[in-house]
Amino acid sequence: FLLMMLVPMQAAAFSDLSENDNYYFELTYLQDEGVLNGYDDGSMKPGNSINRAELVKILVEGVKNAKPDSSKYRNCFNDVGTEWFAPYVCYAAEQGWVEGYSDGSFGPGKTVNKAESMKIVLEAFDVKIPSSSSGEWYQPYVDAAGLKNVLENKNLNPEKLQTRGEVG
Repeated sequence: FLLMMLVPMQAAAFSDLSENDNYYFELTYLQDEGVLNGYDDGSMKPGNSINRAELVKILVEGVKNAKPDSSKYRNCFNDVGTEWFAPYVCYAAEQGWVEGYSDGSFGPGKTVNKAESMKIVLEAFDVKIPSSSSGEWYQPYVDAAGLKNVLENKNLNPEKLQTRGEVG
């Protein structure tokens, strides 16, 4: 989904991935680049859901190669203070990739669905989003993704929750 180039892998893969797994090369590349750390036990758990904070971290480090300063990037939403994810979320908000909810929250622990992840990814890659006056809020992003040929298929299934493997 992040359009990563496949390059020779140098680091050991996650303990729960084999070269036959669907997302092996993408996830191992992101591990080699220091974007994904996995869990303390050495696993990646590619089938687990991914939350908004995790997605934003991957994009900030993977797309922009940025390591936001935690003394500058914090307290940008009422539920984002100084936690590990705060610099990434606040950086992404400053870049215009993400917005909060009407109550002033970001929902960092909320599992991200396909429509949300597509929006955030396209914004991170600075894809021009066509204006649209009809359809769901995500329709302009679907149109842009279609123009860039990055949709897996024509059935978006916007509410489908994303996994760690799918996003990698």
